[in-house]
This record gives sequence, structure tokens and C-alpha cells, in this order.
Amino acid sequence: MHLCAPDFESQYNNVAELRQEGASDYVIQPLFFTNGEVHAISWSTRRPGGFDDGELAAFDAVAAPFARATEIYCLRRTAVTFLDTYVGHGAGGRILSGNIQRGDVQEMDAVILAADLRGFTHYTRQPRRAPGRRTAERLFRYPGRAHHGPWGGGRDRVGAVDEAIRCGIALHPGRMLFGNVGSDSRLDFTAIGEAVNMAARLETVAGELGQSILVSAAFAAAEG
Repeated sequence: MHLCAPDFESQYNNVAELRQEGASDYVIQPLFFTNGEVHAISWSTRRPGGFDDGELAAFDAVAAPFARATEIYCLRRTAVTFLDTYVGHGAGGRILSGNIQRGDVQEMDAVILAADLRGFTHYTRQPRRAPGRRTAERLFRYPGRAHHGPWGGGRDRVGAVDEAIRCGIALHPGRMLFGNVGSDSRLDFTAIGEAVNMAARLETVAGELGQSILVSAAFAAAEG
């Protein structure tokens, strides 16, 4: 559309803004993805008279290959988001970058958080009180998030959904390995090491003592 035409009118705010910035012409084209989605690409110029026929033909020529390139980028971004959701923030990008072999691990100092829902097995054994869908909904509402990082990093507060579901937490700092662990046919992107084992044992002790939070002496010394 020629934005400099005296009778020009548009219902789109971005076109009006382009005109205010001195744009003389604006072209928008559909980008057809192979999965049926339709996206768009737009072009604008400040040159008097706008785009010529050769430039418009060039836009048409590059639309299809540009759609393929854009779709690949979008698929990768979606894949990273999905992987981060399932294996943890940052791990998705590492997996897509090729860290998919058993033994591809990173050694790091971190605070390990081990947590368990108290009495949850007993809760799920009462079908009248907690049918499957209701149990899942309670878990979805549970405000828990996991973090890994250097000592002194922020930690989220974790609270119970209600009195029927409580949480026990153990915190311990140490050296651990984070990455691909498992067999040739089944890998987990997880953390291993003595510090991880210690956090797991502390979580068990927290349950035995009836404590909601239990930290190691090393954690207390590091965190003050």
C-alpha cells in the first residue's frame, strides 16, 4: 500500500506509525509453514514512490525460502521450550546442541534441594477423597519450583496446598555432576554425586523428625 497517497487510510496502528516516520510504501506477505500455519513478513521503505516492480517480484521470490528458514527457527525455539519444561531450564538448549551422549556431564558447585510431599501415598489410597483427576489438580496447584546454580542463589518459598498435603525439604551444598546419565537405550538429564545423595538422605531424616525444612551444617555455614 502506498502510504503517501493523499486519500490513504488504514485501520492498523503500525501502518499509521510507519507513515508518521516517513515511510512511503508498505508490503505484507503471508509465510506458509508446512504444518498449515500462516505467518507473515512485512517490508517498508522511505524512498519516494515506494517499491518498484522488480523489488515486489524479489519479495515474492524470497517468501517461500524465507518461510522454510523461519519455520526451522520456530521449531527449534519450540523444542527448546518443551525440553526445558521437561528436563529443566538450560538443559533443553544443551541437548539440542548435541549433548546427548551418555557421560556428557558438567561438574558444578550447587545447592541441592530434595523435596517430598508428606503423606501423599496415603492420600492417593483414598479414592473417595482423592480421585485421580482431583489428585492431579492438587499437584498442578502445588507451588514448587526447582533451581540449580552457584551457592547463595535465590530459593523459592514452598508451601502446602492444604493440610492434607505437606512438604518436606532438605538443603545441602556440594559438588555434583549434571547431565546425561543412564544406559545406552535410556538416558536421564539429571544430577548425581555424593552431595545429591546427602540431600536425599537429609530429606528422609526430615520426615523422620517431622520437620518441614532440614539443612546440613555445610549449608548453614555457607549461607550464614
